Amino acid sequence: MKKRIAVWLHGGIGTGHFSQGNPIIVKLLEKLSETFEVVVYSQSAPYHDFNVSFFQIRSASHNVKNRLLRWLYLVRYFVHDHRGRKFQLLFAFWGYPTGVLVTCLQKIMKLPGVVYLQGSDAAGIPSVDFGVLHKPFQRFLAKWAYRETSRLLCMTKFQQDSLLKHGISRAVYIIPCGVDLSMFKFRLKIPGSVLQIIHVGHLN
Repeated sequence: MKKRIAVWLHGGIGTGHFSQGNPIIVKLLEKLSETFEVVVYSQSAPYHDFNVSFFQIRSASHNVKNRLLRWLYLVRYFVHDHRGRKFQLLFAFWGYPTGVLVTCLQKIMKLPGVVYLQGSDAAGIPSVDFGVLHKPFQRFLAKWAYRETSRLLCMTKFQQDSLLKHGISRAVYIIPCGVDLSMFKFRLKIPGSVLQIIHVGHLN
């Protein structure tokens, strides 16, 4: 019988254009489902035309508009599911608010937890109001979760360095979240030529 993972996120599954959500997250969950039973607790409900067979999704009805209430619904669903058949791991995409909630549940339920930081979780840029680390209350909660979770994951060395600058010195495991190298190959055609890179960020 497969071990169970409760995956928590505030969106990225079955939303956006063509209900594609965040394709990288969906692909990762698909791979995890080959070995584990995965139940996703999503604060944003997927669109009605989104169908997936390799994991289950729990979300409050679209009629529930209040975000805090939607999180409370998810906690209720999770407790009910856990009583029916135990989970072995809690996994959060995004450090805030999802990672904070998962770390709280980790403490209460005595389960191991993993928090996988995304782009804004290790940043704080007041000029464009980006990231959680320039907002005192969010920074306090996020740093608590980063310290207390069983495992802390991030996408890049740059993120890890940013965490160090903000006082998070614990072990951080880097799992890149980039392009599929089997589809996209890089080769500098002219050795010694200047490499120009265009980066289109999600703020754009």
